[in-house]
Amino acid sequence: MGALGPGRAVSAPIFGNRSASSGGLRAIEGGADHLLSVRQVADRLGVSTFTVYGLCERGELPHARIANAVRVMPSDLAGFIQRQRAGGKHRV
Repeated sequence: MGALGPGRAVSAPIFGNRSASSGGLRAIEGGADHLLSVRQVADRLGVSTFTVYGLCERGELPHARIANAVRVMPSDLAGFIQRQRAGGKHRV
């Protein structure tokens, strides 16, 4: 596959659903479509993205760093909210 120019079609898929044994990529249950971005978390909490980054940095909100992006599992956000309702900032 050569360099792509404007309007050129990709002749082979970049991502696939091949098995790990074939040396290719495989689908993982849950996937990135279930993870929340910092903006989504901020919207759900009614706070700024700066606040969410701070919660993550201090270890108050469990998260995953994928390349340069911070992502939060919905269950971790729910747990964080429960801890806040129970009376405070419990470190994870």
